[in-house]
Amino acid sequence: MRPLLRVSIVCGFVLIGCSDDPVDPDPPEVPEPPGAPPALMRHCDGELCLALIAENFTMPLQVVSPPGDHRVFVVEQRGRAIVLDETEQRTYIDISADVLMRYENGLLGMAFHPAFASNGRVYLHYTDAGADNIVEEFIVDPAADVAQSPVRRVLLRVVHEDTTNNHKAGHLAFGPDGYLWISVGDGMVPSMARRTTDLRGSILRIDVDAGQPYGVPADNPFVGDGTSMPEIYYYGLRNPWRFSIDAQSGLAFIADVGTNQYEEINVVPYDEGGHHFGWPIREGPDCAFSETCESDGLTPPSAYFSHSDVPRVCALIGGAVYRGDAVPALRDRYVFADACAGLRTAAFDAAGEISDLSEWMFAEVPGVGAMDIVSVGQGGDGAVYLAMHARGEVYRIEAP
Repeated sequence: MRPLLRVSIVCGFVLIGCSDDPVDPDPPEVPEPPGAPPALMRHCDGELCLALIAENFTMPLQVVSPPGDHRVFVVEQRGRAIVLDETEQRTYIDISADVLMRYENGLLGMAFHPAFASNGRVYLHYTDAGADNIVEEFIVDPAADVAQSPVRRVLLRVVHEDTTNNHKAGHLAFGPDGYLWISVGDGMVPSMARRTTDLRGSILRIDVDAGQPYGVPADNPFVGDGTSMPEIYYYGLRNPWRFSIDAQSGLAFIADVGTNQYEEINVVPYDEGGHHFGWPIREGPDCAFSETCESDGLTPPSAYFSHSDVPRVCALIGGAVYRGDAVPALRDRYVFADACAGLRTAAFDAAGEISDLSEWMFAEVPGVGAMDIVSVGQGGDGAVYLAMHARGEVYRIEAP
């Protein structure tokens, strides 16, 4: 597939061609999935459009849906999860009283159990008053649009120094294996990421359906070694803000936010645990803090982007592989973003190597300004949604 083209938007919100031909037809109507929020406006760039579906949020960080559910849930950093159902916005869960709202702390992630429709179990990842990462389970009425009096239990606490402000990661997702995957940043203590005796700087994998407060899958790579934390599945990560696990390809896609040099995408088989992705020894293709460094045993990134690139990258936002048909330009492509450079898509081969890469899009929209993408998520219908942190908006990717 050829790379997506960058096209200036000079013909209004919907790009249908910028010639002087007065007989260009109006763009076709794009039907909304049943119950999906309608578009308030659309901005297009070549083969893709961003449809604004909701606004007036306070620092949204994630868009997520229960499996097979038409509702869209928006996670706000200050501690609320908002449910969208057509044109309605309702506060679904509010834990703002429990959340530390400071820099990169806050309510950072949300995931629904694969059997949410029957068991009502939803999971939140946040930082508490002591700046520790908390993963907590809530049991709610799965059909309700307000989580009334949920039954709560803390599953996991990752301890940080109480002055830690950044590198908390915070993503949650259930893999095709049925286990809960959890990203934890290094908490601004780089040395922790190379250790398997500390949960920081890692992707964790736990079984929420076994044990108290959870079980550890027997095939986690450090089970039974006597010194390592058995929850660790991957390590050597600085701040793996968003990741996804693609059942069809069998690959895990992990974006790691870099420091001064590079942003990374790490792609490996999801059933192959134990990878050390290099931090703090290496960043991208280079040594992180010295001119020479040891690389044995490290897994190099599948793709990396230099901070000296144009447009400038600053914080890579991991996304997901689109498997739908409604947006042909995205089919079977990994959709990701950067908080400064905008939106991008890529194709990966079966070995996790990048085979095609689009240009950056939607860093800014004429007449609107910088988009500030902080999260790329999928709805229950497979549609791709974007959260704009500073703008307080949520967009859906659509075909022109």
